[in-house]
Amino acid sequence: MATFLYLKDANMNTAQTIEYLKDVSQYEYNGTYYDLHNDYDCVNLLLDNSIFTLTFRKIDDNTIVTLNFTDVTLTKFIVPVVANDDAVTIDIIYRGRNSLFEKDEHGRAYFYIDFYDDKSIELWVNSIYLDS
Repeated sequence: MATFLYLKDANMNTAQTIEYLKDVSQYEYNGTYYDLHNDYDCVNLLLDNSIFTLTFRKIDDNTIVTLNFTDVTLTKFIVPVVANDDAVTIDIIYRGRNSLFEKDEHGRAYFYIDFYDDKSIELWVNSIYLDS
């Protein structure tokens, strides 16, 4: 079942309406608090067409959730592959600006995904949703 955090339609917000510099790795939705930084390990990264997905496994019970970014253009991807590295820890996910621009010509917002150990991803995003 998808838990929609920010989805482009008549009733939801696009990524550009997410508060500037707000950390979306820690988020409360319908009374459920998701702390992707402290309670989950990132176990997979996937780019399929224009959807970028981060898959998380909850540390205490192995529950899987995904954070999906739609209509994506990757601009930076520094995630070195390390032997025996089965999970990485998210430091912060936030909306920022690319150079001087907060949104591109398609109305997409710029996001930073930072991991521990000098891993980072930057991308233009139309919308974000959590699937749990």
